Amino acid sequence: MKLIKGLEKELDFFPAPKPRESTFTPKWPKTASRAKVRPENLTLFRQIPRGKIHGKVAFWLEKPTIGKVPRASVTRSQWWLPPVIWPDEDKRYRSLIKEAVKKVPANSSSTHRGRLRTSRTARMSDS
Repeated sequence: MKLIKGLEKELDFFPAPKPRESTFTPKWPKTASRAKVRPENLTLFRQIPRGKIHGKVAFWLEKPTIGKVPRASVTRSQWWLPPVIWPDEDKRYRSLIKEAVKKVPANSSSTHRGRLRTSRTARMSDS
């Protein structure tokens, strides 16, 4: 109890700041133009489906999937990372990313080369 009273006496040396009116004015972001936003429809696969693949497709980035994606589908495919990459999985996913990028033909357009998507919060640092 004595310690608490001693601390209360110390507080007297530090007066509370006087309240004052805030000058902060929030600035809302501009609304996006709906004409420029085009929805994209794609199908996300865990494994390569049998038969012909139509439209835009995405695959979860896994070792067995990379080797089985047909060359014809590579340029219109996207690779998705899992929602979470734990520190001990970092090197594994780095090598999988390199392997997926190598699979894209060199003569394909730069917009397709190395296309890689992350699902929601997945992130890989460059460290």
